Amino acid sequence: RAPAQMKAAFERLPDAQKRVLERTANRIRVFARDQRNALANVITTVPGGQCGHTVAPVDTAGCYAPGGRYPLPSTALMTAITARVAGCARVWVASPHPQDIILAACHVADASADPRVVAADLLAQAEHDVAAVPILVATSEAIVAEVAAELA
Repeated sequence: RAPAQMKAAFERLPDAQKRVLERTANRIRVFARDQRNALANVITTVPGGQCGHTVAPVDTAGCYAPGGRYPLPSTALMTAITARVAGCARVWVASPHPQDIILAACHVADASADPRVVAADLLAQAEHDVAAVPILVATSEAIVAEVAAELA
């Protein structure tokens, strides 16, 4: 879906639901930021050399948020916001038959997408279930156009 559609879905929600999404998103951001700040790179000397680990985000995070009859906007918020705070440059959310609450959560979470990955995912969904209707949820009109170009 285009960012304008996600924003429109957010705008259609009752004010109380908007406030809950925004409050929840803020809480998730604060916790994710604190959690990220608690992680550190480690290097230690061992006999024969050094060992350790480096904490670094992946470039792209793909998130799944259940939609349909039992949508879970909390899943969209918890996965997309955490990935964004971790430093992922691209965060995209896949959701079957997303209702307004899922689209609104994606709007609040500021998800994004890589058109090549999204196009491949949409094709894979269509290939595995001929009755499936893959739906694109994106926060950028440009992403929607780029995915359409990838599928053309």
